[in-house]
Amino acid sequence: MGCSGDAVTTASARAGNFTLELRWSPSCKTNWARIQNGYSGSLWVVQTTGYKQGYSTKNGYFLWTKMIYSPSYLCRGEAGDVRTGWA
Repeated sequence: MGCSGDAVTTASARAGNFTLELRWSPSCKTNWARIQNGYSGSLWVVQTTGYKQGYSTKNGYFLWTKMIYSPSYLCRGEAGDVRTGWA
């Protein structure tokens, strides 16, 4: 099972016509951000330490960032000027 198998959306925010989501996997203890394919701005997941990962992969429906292992620090998603909450 990959980390996305038990992932949940912990926060979301509108980015123009798109919805930015912050995802969390309890089994992998990772966070990542995702947004619908077709979005052309920046995409990041940012930890409270300042560490961040940018856009990594896309499939037919989503773009998503690399995962950040974060069992004890909070993370947020960022797309352009739009941010999700901490989770």
